[in-house]
Amino acid sequence: MKLIELENYLIDLYDINEFNDYCPKGLTVEGKPEVLKGITAVSFGLDLLDYAIEHKVDFIVVHHLHGFWNNQSKIVRGTLKKKIQGLLDNDISLFGFHLPMDAHLKIGNNAGVLSALNAHQVGGFLKEGNKNIGLLGKLENPMTPESLLSLLSDKVGPPNFEFMYGPSLIKKIGVCTGAAPSGVEELVALGDIDAYITGEARENTQQYCMEEGIHFIAAGHHQTECFGPQLLAQHLTNKLNLEVNFINIHNPV
Repeated sequence: MKLIELENYLIDLYDINEFNDYCPKGLTVEGKPEVLKGITAVSFGLDLLDYAIEHKVDFIVVHHLHGFWNNQSKIVRGTLKKKIQGLLDNDISLFGFHLPMDAHLKIGNNAGVLSALNAHQVGGFLKEGNKNIGLLGKLENPMTPESLLSLLSDKVGPPNFEFMYGPSLIKKIGVCTGAAPSGVEELVALGDIDAYITGEARENTQQYCMEEGIHFIAAGHHQTECFGPQLLAQHLTNKLNLEVNFINIHNPV
């Protein structure tokens, strides 16, 4: 298909104009006008670029546009030069979808975590622009903290931190993948929540959760954000008849 057709499809899929974000949304570097083979990943780095070049892909879609955040230098030198030159020399297009990939209700990171935990979406929180980033979910079967941790370890990966100060039976959870430890404060203000799952914790997280009586699980920034890119690869393969694969380059954070 034509690159412009893929670009327009992804813009509509993620409804990108509804989000306030701190990096480009959509096509970031333009490659060849016709595309067939692509890869998705959590983050854009030289290791992913090397894979793309070796396997002769036409486009890359990532969640984290490392090298292209708004607060990074716009001077094209060093690593950024290598990334841009590698893309242009090999005619590879680069797309990035940060908050839109978190928030998508069907193929987003948060939706993927809730689905893995057998939880039904019942609302949202943490609004950025006109869209909520985080999702609220009701567990199909309420479970103990130990059972939730076991299921999370199996479906997402072993948590980096777990501060379990909530009720003995968990019914309703909030999820905002990546680096969103402050989301627990909004959930406490909303009330009617038993546990919060995100990727990272901060210094005051344990004390806050202990004092407020809520479960908090930091299941890894990278681990929690594999769902969106993986689901997108499946979606583009099935819907657009493209050859798209998810590439998981391990990151312990």
